[in-house]
Amino acid sequence: MRLVHRLGQYQRLYHQLGSTPVAITIGELAAIFYCSERHARTLVQQLQQQGWLSWQSQAGRGKRAQLQCLKTPDELRTAHLQRLLQLGDHQGALEMAQLAPQHLQELLSPHLGGQWQEGSPTLRIPYYRTLEKLDPLTLSGRAEQHLVATVYAGLTRFNTGCPEPQPDLAHHWQISEDGLRWQFFLRSQLRWHNGEALTGQQLLQTLNALQHHPRSQPLLS
Repeated sequence: MRLVHRLGQYQRLYHQLGSTPVAITIGELAAIFYCSERHARTLVQQLQQQGWLSWQSQAGRGKRAQLQCLKTPDELRTAHLQRLLQLGDHQGALEMAQLAPQHLQELLSPHLGGQWQEGSPTLRIPYYRTLEKLDPLTLSGRAEQHLVATVYAGLTRFNTGCPEPQPDLAHHWQISEDGLRWQFFLRSQLRWHNGEALTGQQLLQTLNALQHHPRSQPLLS
């Protein structure tokens, strides 16, 4: 992450100079940053544009300029951590953190778990890798399978330790003697997450789609 590297450079500068104004040459800055004088000049200009430091140069080679660090590295790191967390970029926040576990926990806690955001319920759970799209017919990861089981509902569902399908959207069902006709009796007052009523026609559309999907077609045949 480029920002993490820039924060590291600023932290090195702050540890050398502190927050008091100092007179310094571009060559001395290049030695602190471990880079060329040209790159040091560019870096200082960028840090000044971001409001991290004040830089007043003087004309002439070797002339000393006035430099002052305006913010502490901890202030900058905390501000950017908060911004990343608000954007939901927890991986970027963890890369930047470099904090004691207790301090990191204090920063993470308000942004995790269930909460309301912009009028909608939101659940945030940090995970060590990018999750697959939560499509029951395409996913392969165990974590995604557990999530799908809590997000989606079927006519029936399988519960751990029970080999027989259990009622879900349907409270019971009947099977004809020849096994070719299945009649499902839906629970009353079924609704989607937004409060709209669920209809049998919608379930039929899903079933028709499953009949033509390469993953589910062999099971239905």
